[in-house]
Amino acid sequence: MSKYRIEFAPSRIQDWSFVALVLVLMLSVYLWQQDIMPYQGIFQMLCIVLLGCYAWYSWRQSASKAQRFAAVVSYQGEWTYLDQRSVPNWILSPDSKITGLVLWIHLQPRLAGKPCWKWVFRDQVSEQDYRRLCRCIVCAAQKKA
Repeated sequence: MSKYRIEFAPSRIQDWSFVALVLVLMLSVYLWQQDIMPYQGIFQMLCIVLLGCYAWYSWRQSASKAQRFAAVVSYQGEWTYLDQRSVPNWILSPDSKITGLVLWIHLQPRLAGKPCWKWVFRDQVSEQDYRRLCRCIVCAAQKKA
Protein backbone atom coordinates (compact mmCIF):
# COMPACT_ATOMS: atom_id res chain seq x y z
CA MET A 1 0.00 0.00 0.00
CA SER A 2 1.80 3.12 -1.24
CA LYS A 3 1.26 6.40 0.57
CA TYR A 4 2.52 9.70 -0.72
CA ARG A 5 3.11 12.95 1.13
CA ILE A 6 1.84 15.80 -1.02
CA GLU A 7 2.58 19.42 -0.19
CA PHE A 8 0.13 22.09 -1.31
CA ALA A 9 1.05 25.73 -1.92
CA PRO A 10 -1.03 28.81 -2.79
CA SER A 11 -2.03 28.89 -6.47
CA ARG A 12 -1.39 31.64 -9.01
CA ILE A 13 -3.87 30.05 -11.44
CA GLN A 14 -6.60 30.37 -8.82
CA ASP A 15 -5.76 34.05 -8.26
CA TRP A 16 -5.80 34.87 -11.97
CA SER A 17 -9.03 32.91 -12.48
CA PHE A 18 -10.65 34.99 -9.77
CA VAL A 19 -9.43 38.22 -11.39
CA ALA A 20 -10.75 37.11 -14.79
CA LEU A 21 -14.14 36.22 -13.30
CA VAL A 22 -14.45 39.58 -11.57
CA LEU A 23 -13.52 41.42 -14.78
CA VAL A 24 -16.14 39.48 -16.76
CA LEU A 25 -18.75 40.32 -14.13
CA MET A 26 -17.77 43.99 -14.16
CA LEU A 27 -17.83 44.21 -17.95
CA SER A 28 -21.19 42.43 -18.15
CA VAL A 29 -22.78 45.36 -16.30
CA TYR A 30 -22.07 47.54 -19.36
CA LEU A 31 -23.77 45.07 -21.71
CA TRP A 32 -27.18 46.00 -20.39
CA GLN A 33 -29.61 47.53 -22.85
CA GLN A 34 -29.31 51.32 -22.88
CA ASP A 35 -31.85 53.53 -21.12
CA ILE A 36 -34.10 50.85 -19.68
CA MET A 37 -34.41 52.67 -16.34
CA PRO A 38 -33.83 56.15 -15.03
CA TYR A 39 -30.36 56.82 -13.64
CA GLN A 40 -29.04 53.65 -15.24
CA GLY A 41 -25.48 55.00 -15.53
CA ILE A 42 -25.34 55.71 -11.80
CA PHE A 43 -26.77 52.27 -11.02
CA GLN A 44 -24.21 50.60 -13.30
CA MET A 45 -21.36 52.52 -11.65
CA LEU A 46 -22.68 51.53 -8.22
CA CYS A 47 -22.73 47.86 -9.31
CA ILE A 48 -19.13 48.15 -10.54
CA VAL A 49 -17.99 49.72 -7.27
CA LEU A 50 -19.78 47.08 -5.19
CA LEU A 51 -18.32 44.25 -7.28
CA GLY A 52 -14.87 45.78 -6.97
CA CYS A 53 -15.17 46.15 -3.19
CA TYR A 54 -16.45 42.60 -2.81
CA ALA A 55 -13.64 41.26 -5.02
CA TRP A 56 -11.00 43.17 -3.07
CA TYR A 57 -12.42 41.98 0.26
CA SER A 58 -12.62 38.35 -0.92
CA TRP A 59 -9.10 38.49 -2.32
CA ARG A 60 -7.72 39.90 0.94
CA GLN A 61 -9.51 37.22 2.97
CA SER A 62 -8.26 34.38 0.77
CA ALA A 63 -4.73 35.82 0.68
CA SER A 64 -4.58 35.88 4.48
CA LYS A 65 -5.83 32.27 4.68
CA ALA A 66 -3.63 30.96 1.87
CA GLN A 67 -0.97 28.82 3.42
CA ARG A 68 1.04 25.75 2.73
CA PHE A 69 -0.18 22.42 4.04
CA ALA A 70 0.48 18.76 3.48
CA ALA A 71 -1.57 15.60 3.17
CA VAL A 72 -0.88 11.89 2.87
CA VAL A 73 -2.71 10.23 -0.02
CA SER A 74 -2.81 6.58 -1.04
CA TYR A 75 -4.03 4.79 -4.15
CA GLN A 76 -6.74 3.18 -2.00
CA GLY A 77 -8.26 6.64 -1.63
CA GLU A 78 -7.17 7.46 1.91
CA TRP A 79 -6.56 11.18 2.52
CA THR A 80 -5.11 12.45 5.80
CA TYR A 81 -4.11 16.04 6.58
CA LEU A 82 -0.79 16.44 8.38
CA ASP A 83 -1.29 19.87 9.91
CA GLN A 84 -3.21 18.93 13.05
CA ARG A 85 -6.64 19.84 11.66
CA SER A 86 -9.53 18.78 13.80
CA VAL A 87 -11.16 16.89 10.95
CA PRO A 88 -11.45 13.14 10.47
CA ASN A 89 -9.51 11.13 7.96
CA TRP A 90 -11.04 11.33 4.51
CA ILE A 91 -11.69 8.92 1.66
CA LEU A 92 -11.37 9.99 -1.96
CA SER A 93 -14.75 9.66 -3.66
CA PRO A 94 -15.27 8.28 -7.18
CA ASP A 95 -17.13 11.54 -7.92
CA SER A 96 -13.80 13.39 -8.18
CA LYS A 97 -12.95 14.88 -11.60
CA ILE A 98 -9.76 15.53 -13.56
CA THR A 99 -9.20 18.47 -15.95
CA GLY A 100 -6.11 20.04 -17.44
CA LEU A 101 -5.72 22.86 -14.91
CA VAL A 102 -7.64 21.72 -11.86
CA LEU A 103 -8.59 18.57 -9.99
CA TRP A 104 -12.01 18.55 -8.36
CA ILE A 105 -11.50 16.25 -5.42
CA HIS A 106 -14.54 15.01 -3.55
CA LEU A 107 -13.64 13.91 -0.03
CA GLN A 108 -15.94 11.88 2.20
CA PRO A 109 -15.26 11.57 5.92
CA ARG A 110 -14.27 8.13 7.08
CA LEU A 111 -16.73 8.13 9.98
CA ALA A 112 -19.54 10.68 10.07
CA GLY A 113 -19.82 14.17 8.72
CA LYS A 114 -20.39 16.15 5.59
CA PRO A 115 -18.42 15.47 2.41
CA CYS A 116 -16.47 18.36 0.93
CA TRP A 117 -14.99 19.43 -2.39
CA LYS A 118 -11.37 20.49 -2.74
CA TRP A 119 -9.95 22.20 -5.80
CA VAL A 120 -6.31 21.44 -6.51
CA PHE A 121 -4.84 23.68 -9.20
CA ARG A 122 -1.94 22.45 -11.31
CA ASP A 123 0.52 24.94 -9.84
CA GLN A 124 -0.35 24.13 -6.21
CA VAL A 125 1.60 20.87 -6.26
CA SER A 126 4.59 19.53 -8.12
CA GLU A 127 4.07 17.86 -11.50
CA GLN A 128 4.80 14.46 -9.97
CA ASP A 129 2.27 14.98 -7.17
CA TYR A 130 -0.35 16.24 -9.64
CA ARG A 131 0.03 13.04 -11.63
CA ARG A 132 -0.15 10.96 -8.45
CA LEU A 133 -3.40 12.67 -7.49
CA CYS A 134 -4.76 11.96 -10.98
CA ARG A 135 -3.89 8.28 -10.58
CA CYS A 136 -5.58 8.21 -7.17
CA ILE A 137 -8.75 9.65 -8.71
CA VAL A 138 -8.64 7.08 -11.52
CA CYS A 139 -8.18 4.26 -8.98
CA ALA A 140 -11.12 5.54 -6.94
CA ALA A 141 -13.28 5.67 -10.08
CA GLN A 142 -12.30 2.09 -10.96
CA LYS A 143 -13.39 0.91 -7.52
CA LYS A 144 -16.84 2.37 -8.20
CA ALA A 145 -17.25 0.44 -11.48
